[in-house]
Amino acid sequence: MGFRESPHNQPMEFVHLLGLHTLVEYVGGNREVLARADALEPILLTAVEICGATYVDHRINQFSPYGASGVILIAESHMSFHSWPEHNYMALDLFTCSSTMDPTEAIDYIAEKIEAQTFHTRVLQRGY
Repeated sequence: MGFRESPHNQPMEFVHLLGLHTLVEYVGGNREVLARADALEPILLTAVEICGATYVDHRINQFSPYGASGVILIAESHMSFHSWPEHNYMALDLFTCSSTMDPTEAIDYIAEKIEAQTFHTRVLQRGY
């Protein structure tokens, strides 16, 4: 799986930096937690509070037989996630247009609560 090469896939120099998009790969998490939307929901809602975001609304879907996906709308943009308990893995995106919001503690909190063995982050600048 991959993206085809495109002349549009070029590094950007921003005149207007509008936000940061943090991508997190949680590896080796607790399969029981990752399998259930009702276990993940309070963890992610608390993470929103920890990073200082302003909660707006959320929707989380439980898949059968296991796994969950969801989005939490925040005034500063959004947090979304997808869990694959069969791989002990969860992907999380946190996009924020706030220059004062720091997601580091929230990312660490989620790692602790889902019992991830490790996690990797990538931060993308968003704007034009």
